[in-house]
Amino acid sequence: MTQVIPTDVQTTKQSQSSIPSGEDMVLRANELLPTLKSRTAQADELRRLPDETVAEMKRLGFFRMLQPARWGGYEL
Repeated sequence: MTQVIPTDVQTTKQSQSSIPSGEDMVLRANELLPTLKSRTAQADELRRLPDETVAEMKRLGFFRMLQPARWGGYEL
């Protein structure tokens, strides 16, 4: 039996205007640095990224950078 697992992956291509540039992603990363530094002790204690950090990285689009555009990614 095949099981279908729901995901939040898009299957439609985004418009070019909604895809951030590489420079935009660098700016986003630089803006996130203070937050990452403030959560260092928490990450060390958990031995993984805190859930808040993962959620913030997802919100900022970091997990879509290498995702193909045809699957809703930025394909940077």
